[in-house]
Amino acid sequence: MKWIDFLVFLILSVSWLSINAIWGLTGPETLISGWLSDRGILKLTAIIGPVSLLLISISAGLLRNHKLMIVGFMILAYVLGVFLSRYLKETIVISNIFFNRSLLLIPVIPMFIVAFSTKPQMNNLLAIGDWSQKCELRFLGGLDWKRALIVTILFIAIPSFLLFQAGVEFEPFKTGAIWAWASRIIGLSLLNGFIEELLFRGLMMTPLIALLGIRKGIWFQAIYFGFHHFGASPELIAGLPMAVILIFLGVLFGYGTWGTKGLAWAVVLHAMLDIASLSAHLPV
Repeated sequence: MKWIDFLVFLILSVSWLSINAIWGLTGPETLISGWLSDRGILKLTAIIGPVSLLLISISAGLLRNHKLMIVGFMILAYVLGVFLSRYLKETIVISNIFFNRSLLLIPVIPMFIVAFSTKPQMNNLLAIGDWSQKCELRFLGGLDWKRALIVTILFIAIPSFLLFQAGVEFEPFKTGAIWAWASRIIGLSLLNGFIEELLFRGLMMTPLIALLGIRKGIWFQAIYFGFHHFGASPELIAGLPMAVILIFLGVLFGYGTWGTKGLAWAVVLHAMLDIASLSAHLPV
């Protein structure tokens, strides 16, 4: 591993522990926050983590490694945004699921500040993108991104939907609850897909690719994405397999975003997968 790869790994690891500490201080205990709490370093991690990220970012700037500096400040902005969103969620008690999920957009504010102050190549990520470009992923057989989306929906999203439903014995269909919740499931899935793609594939992945190159940049954000969700899991056995699946989905979303030069492709597929999950575990 090159020293720059190690520093990026360090930045992501420190931020991951910090976020887990923040979750533990502002919500139900998870696997990682419980581990930190048992060792009496939960509050310490929540404080030292952002300070360490700030020092690493400043040091990178002083050494004139501006690409590493941007990565450091972008991840720091994300951590601070997570803290603010959790604080607002605890202080503004509203039962509306769309409002509570929308609070996850809070990190976008400091991350956009970093993005526009450092002027990275954003690649028109808020645009639909060009889906006519050839897909670089081998398992999609050189299709363009439009056809690749159809294939991934048919062979990933729909089987996931059926698998989730089988896990609950198709109870949402038997009771008719899925129809009552249909509009909210679709709306929440689109909202969540947009938020996570903007955060991870848009704002976070762009400076990582600028620093590490396309392949490493995509894989680093994907691993972070997978273990980010793993941190929120209460159990090792339950969380680890899903984290591995999310890593590979993060790679797929990442290549889709980079290949089309827009977020829309990844948002659509992400929303379809969220629909599959939420349809079996109806939001309350």
